[in-house]
Amino acid sequence: MTNSGNIDSLLIIAGRDNYPKIILEAARKSRVKNIHVIAFFGVTKKRNLDLANKVYWIKVGEFQKMIDIIFKSGFKNVIMVGQISPKNIFSYKLDKKAKEILASLEILNAHSIFKKIVSEIENTGAKVLPANYFINDLIPVPGILTKRNITETERKNLSIGIRFVKSNSNFDVGQTIALKSGYIVAVEAMEGTNATILRASKLAGKNMTIVKVSKRNHDLRFDIPVVGISTIRTMIKANATCLGVEAKRTIIFNIKEVIEIANKNNIAIIASESNYE
Repeated sequence: MTNSGNIDSLLIIAGRDNYPKIILEAARKSRVKNIHVIAFFGVTKKRNLDLANKVYWIKVGEFQKMIDIIFKSGFKNVIMVGQISPKNIFSYKLDKKAKEILASLEILNAHSIFKKIVSEIENTGAKVLPANYFINDLIPVPGILTKRNITETERKNLSIGIRFVKSNSNFDVGQTIALKSGYIVAVEAMEGTNATILRASKLAGKNMTIVKVSKRNHDLRFDIPVVGISTIRTMIKANATCLGVEAKRTIIFNIKEVIEIANKNNIAIIASESNYE
């Protein structure tokens, strides 16, 4: 329970996986009394929303409907949690408002799209909270999180990976990087972290370092880097040996279990402070 402040009511825009459930639980522990959720057909898991007072179901792409719900609800605190991949712009029917937003953007990527969405939400009078608002206890401090320290090769890979992400921030690609022996093997685009790790494994085999960090001037109101049990399981499948994340700017779900699984499989996890902001 962290950062609860004096929030009495909260509206959650809920994407996929268990992130919305974790936020609901944390908000309840923080004594938030009234919680409404905007959920998306085919994306949000209904079973993760049991703690909500009310759920509004809409389709991905129904942006005007989402804005109308936020405005009519009168809620002043909104939080966006759980991924809704930007690739959905190619596979879902978009309403007029969503099309207008996309047409107004010079560069289309997750950052530009969600930054515009946040702006539209806050035009209703609501405030969009950082995605980690209730769960700062899941954000690691700097240091080695596992029993095994990183090797010099892994340290070199980590440094290269962080520098790559920070230097390519304007293009909003590569939040996850796979490296081996100082070479960049794979760069994440739209496919997601786990798919990037598996693609890299097919290219370079075992002993890779996986780096996942935020870009420069990252807006924590959306798309904060997240890793969890599935990340570690995928690394085991790919025979990767090291995971580097950014201290104070990454959420590790089920952090104790993640570390336990990493230790059992001789995977090192390090949370680094970036010097490239």
